[in-house]
Amino acid sequence: MRGVRLRSVFLCLVLGCSGEEAPPPAPALDRSPAEVPDDVIAEVAADGPLRAEGDVFARFLAQFVPFPPTVGEPEGDLHALVFEGGARAAAVDVVAPPSGGIEGGPRGARFVDASRTCAVADRRAVCATSTEALRDAFAYLAFGELPGDAPMRGRLAAGQAGRMLRPTVASTWAEYRRDAERTIARETAERGEWDYADPNAVLAAVDEFVGDVLAYVPDIGAITFTIEETAWGRHVRFVLPVEPESPLAEWQANHRPQPLDVDDLPVETAAFVWRATPFDWPSLLRETTGGRLAALEGPGSHHVAVGGDAGRSFFELGPAGSVPPVGPGAWRLRHTALLLEGLFGCPEPGPRGTPLCASTEGRRPVWRTGAPALRFVRGAAADAPGRTLATDPDARRLLPREALAVVYVDMRHAPGAARMFRADDRVPSEPGPLLISLEEEDRGLVLNVRATPGSLALLAPLLTP
Repeated sequence: MRGVRLRSVFLCLVLGCSGEEAPPPAPALDRSPAEVPDDVIAEVAADGPLRAEGDVFARFLAQFVPFPPTVGEPEGDLHALVFEGGARAAAVDVVAPPSGGIEGGPRGARFVDASRTCAVADRRAVCATSTEALRDAFAYLAFGELPGDAPMRGRLAAGQAGRMLRPTVASTWAEYRRDAERTIARETAERGEWDYADPNAVLAAVDEFVGDVLAYVPDIGAITFTIEETAWGRHVRFVLPVEPESPLAEWQANHRPQPLDVDDLPVETAAFVWRATPFDWPSLLRETTGGRLAALEGPGSHHVAVGGDAGRSFFELGPAGSVPPVGPGAWRLRHTALLLEGLFGCPEPGPRGTPLCASTEGRRPVWRTGAPALRFVRGAAADAPGRTLATDPDARRLLPREALAVVYVDMRHAPGAARMFRADDRVPSEPGPLLISLEEEDRGLVLNVRATPGSLALLAPLLTP
């Protein structure tokens, strides 16, 4: 012991002593891997550089946890968590991690500032909505990863579809509806009676449809999703397990996927809705036209489509599969005449064997060759065959072979579609087609979103409310 003291005195004489003990060394950073916390209900990861600020997914990811400037400039590889109760945490690589900081952070890391809601491990910055959430999430976000090969992927825990998605979508739709009701009221006051359909009745029909769909959401189990870049755009894929013996499982058992039969729609299609189970469009038209088409009857159809360009416009009620072949017999002629009168103001439709309706402002009905589909066309080039979706590479890449339901939108042709019903001088927007399809896979459901560059902006209100 005396030898130790002598050596200490000697070192003090040689090196100098301050009379104070040296501070203990900072704890080493514990980089051992960690499992995802038990109370996480949602998780998303994006590998690689962060996307441009204006990108819809950049705005979506930014909703999890805003990173303060004190953590440094975010660079890439974002990983975010949502906890039961609403707390959130996220991690991202930064260009130049901050120096200094406050000791006492999780796993030997240092807090970035006095808020104690951000900590840095090497170049990995982890921030949360509270110090408690940061401590719970730090090890997993700093040193763990969400399995999967897709550059962007995520999951939603079982039971959360009904708790989170249903009220979120319902709230978003309610906001859309309120805006639409205000617009309808304003335009009704300006123009008086509407020419074709009662917009409030249309809105009520959509509201009923949204409610019916949302009623099945609680029957969806743990959701996983992936987003991948492709040569033609982005593919967003949601895997939706169906709870056994649930109302959704019963619906799925009674609705089987069918081959898509829209290949001969014109390439100028602005939008179509297709269902494997024929939809009762005559009933919808009766409900939304204020009684003007009260006697309309028909076989229903798998799709309704609208589109056009500078030379022609069209609106089509597609075939119902098992109805009779081509001809007005598929839709009773007297009811078809009422439909034409309601849509186009044809005063006196001709008798059987004559044209269904005299041309009004270039608009006329056409029975589409090869299928019992009723198409209304307008414009000098309305009868030209033209190119179809089957011959358009952009459309062909998106269309599935079979599905339960499909929604297709191509805003480039929206002005042409609008000219079917009224004058429209708008310039077509740039984004190409967007397709949303509900398909079946391994007895579960898969929702696919296939989008050409720029078209995902149409879904921005849902992703960034």
